[in-house]
Amino acid sequence: MKTIFKKLSALVIAVAMLLTVLATSVFAADSATLSISDLKDGDTVTLYQIWNGNGDANTFTGWTKAAGTEGLSETEPTMQQINDLAQKLQAGTISPLATETSTVSGTTFTKDVDHAVAYIAVITPADGNGIVYNPVLLAASYAEENGAVSLKSNPVSIKDAYLYGTNTVAKSSEPTITKDAEATPDTNDKGETIQTASVGDKVSYTVTPTRPQYPANATDKTFFINDTMSNGLRFEFDSLKVNGAAGTMEDGVMVFKDGDKVIARASKTENGFNMAFVYDNLTADPTVTYAATITNDAVVGSEGNPNTVTLYYTNNPNTGSTHENPNESPKDDHGKNYVTKEDEEIVYTYEIKLLKTDDDETDPKPLAGAVFGIYEDEACTKLVDTVTTNAKGEASSTQVSKGTYYVKELVAPEGYTLNTEVKSVEANWMTATTKRTAGTVTTEYTSNQDEATVKTQAGWLKDGKFYSLDNKPAGDNVLPAYIKNTTTTSDTTTYTENNGAGSGVVSMAAWKDTKLKELPSTGGMGIYLFTIVGVVMIVTAAGLYMSRRKNEEN
Repeated sequence: MKTIFKKLSALVIAVAMLLTVLATSVFAADSATLSISDLKDGDTVTLYQIWNGNGDANTFTGWTKAAGTEGLSETEPTMQQINDLAQKLQAGTISPLATETSTVSGTTFTKDVDHAVAYIAVITPADGNGIVYNPVLLAASYAEENGAVSLKSNPVSIKDAYLYGTNTVAKSSEPTITKDAEATPDTNDKGETIQTASVGDKVSYTVTPTRPQYPANATDKTFFINDTMSNGLRFEFDSLKVNGAAGTMEDGVMVFKDGDKVIARASKTENGFNMAFVYDNLTADPTVTYAATITNDAVVGSEGNPNTVTLYYTNNPNTGSTHENPNESPKDDHGKNYVTKEDEEIVYTYEIKLLKTDDDETDPKPLAGAVFGIYEDEACTKLVDTVTTNAKGEASSTQVSKGTYYVKELVAPEGYTLNTEVKSVEANWMTATTKRTAGTVTTEYTSNQDEATVKTQAGWLKDGKFYSLDNKPAGDNVLPAYIKNTTTTSDTTTYTENNGAGSGVVSMAAWKDTKLKELPSTGGMGIYLFTIVGVVMIVTAAGLYMSRRKNEEN
C-alpha cells in the first residue's frame, strides 16, 4: 500500500508540475519590446496610442480604439491608412488614447510594453538631419506559437518599405542633389579634373535631384530646386530641359511635360532659375540640363566662377501644403523650415599676359601701343582676341581656357619695327606663374567691321551680349562680332617665367621690337645733294629744249 501511495503521490506531483508549466507558457502575459532601428541620434519619436488591448493572453477580448481609427486594418495595415491617421493625429482631428515623446539616444528607439497595444509613431529629425521620416505603426499583440500564447511585436527598420499598400514607398529617405559641368577639362595641382572655358564659350550643366519618398496621401510634397549663377556666367533660359525635353512658355512660366502630364514648372530669376516639380507625376528621378555662357566678368584663376544649385523639400510631409509656385522660393512659404541640400560646380577661366619692350638688353623700355592677335590655330586664321599694350607695356587676354594659343604682333609701337614671329603659349593650370593681381581686362565688341581692330570675326552678338564662334545663339538678331578694343589696366610691373604655381595665369616672355633707323634730318647734307642734282637736271633739260627750238627755226 505504501508503495502504491508513493507512486500515486509522485504522479500527482508530476501532473501538478506540468499544469504549472502549461499555465505559465500558455496563459501568462509576458512583456514585449517595440523598436525602430536605423534612426539618428537626437531624433524625436512621438507615440500616439490609437488602440489598447483588453485583457491578457488568457482573457483577451479585443481592442479599445480611439474614435476615428477604426479604418486601420488589424491584419494588413497599409501605408495610406497609417499616413492618414498620422495626419489627423498631428492636426488634432483625432484624439489619441495617450501621447508620449522620447528623444533617441543612439540609432534605435525602444519601448517595453506588458499588454497588447498599438501606436502611430511620428519621427521628427534632429537638427541637421535631412532624412524624410514617414509615420510607422508600432504594435504588440497576442499570438500563438507551438501551442503557447505570448505577447509579440515585430521590430521596425526605418529603412524598409511598407508591407502593404504602396509598398514601393520607403519608411524613410534622404534626398540628394548633384551638379556636373562640362566644358574644357584640365587637371589642377591636386590631380582633380576641373572644367575651364573662355569668354563667350558655352558651359553645359546637368543637375540630378533624388526624390523624397512621400506617402501617396501626404499633404506637402514640395520638391523644388533653385539654381544661381555667379557674375562670370550668363544663364541661357532657352536651353533649360527636363529629361531631355524642352518646355513651352505658358503665362510667363516654362512648363515641362511627360506626355500630357505636367512634371515641372520653371521661372527665370535674375541670373538662374526656380523649378517646382509636380511630385505625383514623376515616375523617376528627373534630370535637368541647361547651358551658361562665360562673360567678360569671369574671375580668372583659382577662385573661379561658381554655380550653386539648391534642393528644397520637407521632412514633415503631413503638415502644410505643397509649394507649387516657381516664381517664389519655398524658403519662407507656409511658415515652414524646408530642408535644403546644395551642390556646386566651378568653371575656371585662364589669362595670358604679354609684355612689350624694346631690344635693350640692359635696361629694356616698356612700349605702349603694340597690338597683338591671339589665335586658336598656328596659321592665325581663327581669332580669339586682340590686345593693345598700355603705358607699362602690358596687355592681357582672358579669352582663353585650357589649350595652346598662338600670338603674333599686328601693329608695332610707333617708331619700331614689327616683330613677325608667331609664338605659341600653353594656357593651363600648372604652367601658371602668378595669381591675378589688381587690374582689369575690358574687351569691347562691335558688329561694324569698319570699327574693328582686326577685320576677322571673333564671335557673335545678340542683344549686346558676346558669344564665341562655336557658341552661336539661337533666334533672331544675331550679328557677327568683331573686337573693337581691349584695354588692360594692372598694377603688375614684374613678369616672371612659368614656375608651376598653379593659378591659371600664364606670362609670356617679353616681346622685343627694334627701333627704326633714323632718316637724314632736314637741312643736312642729304637734302642739299638732292637739291643740287635736281637743279642740274632741270637746267640741262631746259638747255636741250632751247637748242632744239633754234635748230627747228633754222
